[in-house]
Amino acid sequence: MHAHRYPQSKQSNSMDILTGLQQTELLPETEAQDLHCSYVVWCMMEHALQARHGDASTCLPEDFEDYLSQILQIESPQMIMKKHAKMTHLYFSA
Repeated sequence: MHAHRYPQSKQSNSMDILTGLQQTELLPETEAQDLHCSYVVWCMMEHALQARHGDASTCLPEDFEDYLSQILQIESPQMIMKKHAKMTHLYFSA
């Protein structure tokens, strides 16, 4: 919407955009770090699920929690997903 005023937002890489917005103080450091962490978590989960069947499906299989726990070696993937979804929603709805 205002990309013409903020050239650092004219990137194709989400991490570069977050870094640029943080460096120009358009995004507080804490928020940038939280969003970066959430992005990494979502990407890890998405790629693990897509690699399972070799496709780009965006649907969660019924056994996603057991599968992600095993493949990513994390406890309670659903709780982690909810935490990052809530945090991201808070930043984008403010």
